[in-house]
Amino acid sequence: FANAGYNKTEYMNPTAEVLTQQAACVASIAAGATARPNCAAGIIRADGGIARPLRAPEFTGTLGFSWEKPVSNDYQVVLSGSGRFVSKFNVNSAELATTRDPGYSLVSGSFAFERQDGKLQFSVGCENCTDRQYLISVIGASRWFSSPRRYYGRVKYSF
Repeated sequence: FANAGYNKTEYMNPTAEVLTQQAACVASIAAGATARPNCAAGIIRADGGIARPLRAPEFTGTLGFSWEKPVSNDYQVVLSGSGRFVSKFNVNSAELATTRDPGYSLVSGSFAFERQDGKLQFSVGCENCTDRQYLISVIGASRWFSSPRRYYGRVKYSF
């Protein structure tokens, strides 16, 4: 399987409050003010522009496969994997440089031994196999990152 996405985002109709905040920010920049409480807040960037929506990468793509091979009349092995690409994005509404993620790629995979009727399955695999760390959120000085590489083993029985 494969899929790709292109995402062109922007705020279309800012409210009067946002436009007032933006005008105050631009005025404080023009005046050379050191205190700029209306800048880098809400959806107004530090330079006075309106930020792009947060967590909105421009490009995404996923590529994956699943391969099944019968090993007897009742059992099969299943090998599957996927890769995902996400281009740069920001996790802050004011689009601060310190809250920008440069984008990332993830790889995941699994191996399963299962009954062909789906009643029993043993599987092992990993998620984020390359241990890629990417930014999830920033609040004040606190930064949250993605989950690390995870290995798993599962047994599934369906009644």
